[in-house]
Amino acid sequence: MGGSELLWIGKAILLLQLIPGILGWGRDGHYTICKIAQVYLSKDASVAVKELLPDSAEGDLASVCSWADEIRFHYHWSGPLHYVDTPDFRCNYNYSRDCHDSAGHINMCVTGAIYNYTRQLMSAYNDSNAASKYNLTEALMFLSHFIGDIHQPLHVGFTGDQGGNTITVRWYRRKTNLHHVWDNMIIESAVKMFYDSDLSMMIQAIQRNITDGWSDDILPWESCSLDQTVCPDPYASESINLACKFAYRNATPGSTLEDDYFLSRLPVVEKRLAQGGVRLAATLNRIFTSQPTSMLYFVYFLGFMVILETGVQAWSKEGHVMTCEIAQIVKLQVHRIFLDQMQQMQFRCCCLTMLMEIYRLSVFGLTKFDTGTSTIGRSLHVIDTPDGACNFQYKRDCHDPHGVEDVCVVGAIQNFTTLLSHYKEGTSDRRHNMTEALLFLSHFMGDIHQFISEVAKAKEIKNALQLKLHFSLSIKTGRWAAERVNITCRWGYTGVEAGDTPDDDYFNSRLPIVMKWIAQGGVRLAMILNQIFGDSQTMLTSSLGCLLWRIEASTRRDPLGRDPQPYLCITETGVQAWSKEGHVMTCQIAQDLLEPDAAHAVWMLLPDYVNGDLSALCVWPDQIRHWYKYQWTSSLHFIDTPDKACNFKYQRDCHDPHGVKDMCVVGAIQNFTTQLSHYKEGTSDRRHNMTEALLFLSHFMGDIHQVWDREIILTAAKDYYGKDMDLLEQHIKGNFTHGIWREDVVSWKDCSDIFACINKWAVESINIACNWGYKGVESGDTLDDDYFNSRLPIVMKRIAQGGVRLAMILNRVFGDSKEDIVATT
Repeated sequence: MGGSELLWIGKAILLLQLIPGILGWGRDGHYTICKIAQVYLSKDASVAVKELLPDSAEGDLASVCSWADEIRFHYHWSGPLHYVDTPDFRCNYNYSRDCHDSAGHINMCVTGAIYNYTRQLMSAYNDSNAASKYNLTEALMFLSHFIGDIHQPLHVGFTGDQGGNTITVRWYRRKTNLHHVWDNMIIESAVKMFYDSDLSMMIQAIQRNITDGWSDDILPWESCSLDQTVCPDPYASESINLACKFAYRNATPGSTLEDDYFLSRLPVVEKRLAQGGVRLAATLNRIFTSQPTSMLYFVYFLGFMVILETGVQAWSKEGHVMTCEIAQIVKLQVHRIFLDQMQQMQFRCCCLTMLMEIYRLSVFGLTKFDTGTSTIGRSLHVIDTPDGACNFQYKRDCHDPHGVEDVCVVGAIQNFTTLLSHYKEGTSDRRHNMTEALLFLSHFMGDIHQFISEVAKAKEIKNALQLKLHFSLSIKTGRWAAERVNITCRWGYTGVEAGDTPDDDYFNSRLPIVMKWIAQGGVRLAMILNQIFGDSQTMLTSSLGCLLWRIEASTRRDPLGRDPQPYLCITETGVQAWSKEGHVMTCQIAQDLLEPDAAHAVWMLLPDYVNGDLSALCVWPDQIRHWYKYQWTSSLHFIDTPDKACNFKYQRDCHDPHGVKDMCVVGAIQNFTTQLSHYKEGTSDRRHNMTEALLFLSHFMGDIHQVWDREIILTAAKDYYGKDMDLLEQHIKGNFTHGIWREDVVSWKDCSDIFACINKWAVESINIACNWGYKGVESGDTLDDDYFNSRLPIVMKRIAQGGVRLAMILNRVFGDSKEDIVATT
């Protein structure tokens, strides 16, 4: 690069530093978006991006994500491409109306730019002759930057104030403008206050939120309607809506923006940064991901001859590829952390990489294909049943040649489904390799639908003739097993002796069955993954940390009349206690029971933007636990007791994993109750943030009453209340105001020593866990209606108790009660 070019870039950067409000997200925001995007790039996209980046970037897209800002004074024409202005106070966006520059040139706005540079990259990637027409490096850097810009709400702001640039405000003591607040200052303040001045910590926290709290939103974020490669118009509409609801609100000219504005807007900023990164990756993946020739052509044009001619490795390479591609066709809803965190699943690779030691069946005879893998690896692909039995029993048949139980294809599917279930829970359990779990499950779902994969060695002829029966154990329990047994007995063995060479009659009569089972394998693989990762009618539910498959009553017994076999369960507790729904109901119940003094104090402590609604922030401690500033709070959400002890002792049990005393939910409730007692005394102790103390106390009062995780609540809302949480809450309130618990409320609130009472509530929870949670439940069990219906009243009662007791504490802390709050030592 020449000296003159370096000079103008240096001048441009200096000007950008001096003039606030023109840098889009600012350097930190754009860096964050591109850093997030890089994590979710597919292999093809990652390679293409690195090839296009300038050498100075050293393969790091984030390092050049602000390039479009740095050159805008050199490329004067690019200025209008960073934003789109909309009519004042209309709070909506329309491409035809709004996408033009100040001179009226159409398509000169951020959405038009995103469309333009996407087309450039697409045309060059698909047509090598078109590559010479465009500067693809610049196209990539422009596109990456503009997708960031469009997610900054004030880049789709009002024409009259130039997206907030002309609205002068103070950010705490610093004079600036509203646009600059959203470009830079919210992010800078968050990094300084919550992430120890380390941007990388903020990026990591946002990435954890993507895989945890926002995991269910990722698919809608990255999707484009009508299979478009890019879709910036909805992003622009989102931004103007957020600008009206959050950016412009309470930010009039001359106003001072402080904690209330900052803390209520920071979650919006962090979510937009996450959306920008996910969507940038999705767009680049769609641009650069190659389109392989579909193996489905073999289905329609080659009649599956390729399968039988090349030999079968438990469906063979081709059968597994087709199974996985069919799974994709039926709208597989899998998130993108797998396969080196690729967004677009390459199921062809999934299936190709999972071929272990299998026996190969050829139309010309039998040969053993040995890759050198262990016997255990081979055993997971198959299952043996007794000769001539034509039935399957899990305990009898699912073992390896050495008798090790659960080592068979059925056990393997259960196991890897269980491991993948951790992903939906939002956990990041390093014990489990999610990528391998996905690959194994995808492959074994092909294996289980291949009803013949091995014939015994030719020497043992009739007496040792065995066919490996692959079928499912659960999920419409037993039905697949019955299907496999019938197919194998009717079509596998019939008319076949060891050493026979299958002829055309055998081939033509079995071909439709092979085609059908490949199709069924693909459809059912998609069904399993949709139910693990999605939100289907048959739910993976969690109770006492176990992920369970709730089967509808009509399918609880299989076609053979047997009781359903256990499906899957893991034994890790949920990390968000009652979850949003339980905490909201606890806080709403409590607020309805507050006396006037307490109600006033709560109103005064809550930030203005929630309009006095405590329940609006009852989940706040869950939302901020990943922030650097609040990482210490994680152990305050629960308390662990010794296995099977079924009791709680504060001195023994209340500590964090490092042994630090008082770091548990009981200690937290004591601590924040003590802090709030300063409010009643009229002191202004700066050691305590009274608002945070109120929110922590309210949340932890929900946690200490929680025994099961959220899914019992969600199932109840779905099955009995039309998914209306308000109706469920009304039912709970009715039970203790004039229903079956009305006589119990006095005892719930009976508490002469509030800190002794907190210990008692913890003892209640562990007793309920032992008597109702764990009792009669083994790892792997399927919990059905009997379990759900008998435990639901307990869940509802614990929500009620949490709300009543929270109100009791707040009334004592803030009211005129003669009962003192004794400070902890």
